[in-house]
Amino acid sequence: MPGAPIVVPAARSAGPARARPVPAPAAAAATQPAQADEWDSVRLAHEWLLLEPPQVVELAAGRHVGAALAEKVEGRVGQFRRLDDYVGGRDLVGLVERELLGTVTMLREAIYDAAVGRRLLSSVAQLCQLAGWIAADAGRHGAAGRFLTGGIRAAHAGGDTALAANLISTQAYQTVNHADPRQGVLLAQTACAGVGRSASATTRALLADRLAWAHARAGERRACEQTLAVVERLYDRTDPAADPEWVYWLDAREIDVMAGRCWTELRRPDRAEDRLRHGLTGYDPLRAREISLYETWFAEVHLQQGDVERACERALRAARLDARVNSARTAERLRMLARRLGGYRSVRAVREFGEVYRTLRETVPGGGGGGGGRPRPEPGAANRPVPPATARADARRPAYGG
Repeated sequence: MPGAPIVVPAARSAGPARARPVPAPAAAAATQPAQADEWDSVRLAHEWLLLEPPQVVELAAGRHVGAALAEKVEGRVGQFRRLDDYVGGRDLVGLVERELLGTVTMLREAIYDAAVGRRLLSSVAQLCQLAGWIAADAGRHGAAGRFLTGGIRAAHAGGDTALAANLISTQAYQTVNHADPRQGVLLAQTACAGVGRSASATTRALLADRLAWAHARAGERRACEQTLAVVERLYDRTDPAADPEWVYWLDAREIDVMAGRCWTELRRPDRAEDRLRHGLTGYDPLRAREISLYETWFAEVHLQQGDVERACERALRAARLDARVNSARTAERLRMLARRLGGYRSVRAVREFGEVYRTLRETVPGGGGGGGGRPRPEPGAANRPVPPATARADARRPAYGG
């Protein structure tokens, strides 16, 4: 039920939380994703498309869930997170939605003890966060918001404050990008305040990084600068042994890139350029989507500096990398660059970029190549399963209400 509101029951040690039964076809466990080759990631995505999640098969075999299956579910969540490093959102969103549905069904219908219930709630919350992130990368922002709201409730029910804060800050990130930057600032501040000093230094650095971006989008230069300084101080104290698994991706390069993006948004190319250069130096070349995105920010820096030729060089690199992924985020950034460069048609490099960009849009299957295609429309309300009245009422509550 892609895009439908996620209503998560609290874990019960005495028995299952009941819901309407869901068909349980046969399944097999997925293999560990190979990260050394991009093709392996795509192959794994197709394998997962053809195989059913083990949650569904285990539930069909019997309703009792133990620690072994909870561990297997957690491992699959980690695999999906790393798969997202290499596969675009439009190619991955359906797989993650199906995994989420299977895990929610097991949470509702199986029998487990309190400790296993908390682990399942954590997996549901993480899958909601990942589904929300990937749905946004696929251009489905309404669905992204619904997934994140459900994830906040699951994390709250499982007593995982840090994970709930991660979901709220993810929602803040989406809000500042696609809705109201000031509301996004409030959400990001809520996430930071909610964990206090209880979360790991890396987790708090991640939350502060998203708050800095929210300040930048709201045009709050001083607050952004102060928050970026907090990020640096927190990351200097990082302790990987204390970190949750879902913060694995935050490193010095990502922090440099975010700082560069913030300063670009605030129209300070003098401060943005070095941070973006440091962030991109040594970046994993297989992560085409991220490099494409970050190159568009570098191109924007050059435009702000008045260096149109260098902006076109970066934009061309971003467009060619984007042809390898299927992401609405890279498509949107490239459309923005194409519009801005269109004001410099007298420059030869701009005309050359325009020709390559148009060719990629027209020739890459599936609408890749810098945004030639349109994101899949979100399912209409008439096609969505209608949740119970209590669930619909819950879905209307503000996400930051937990």
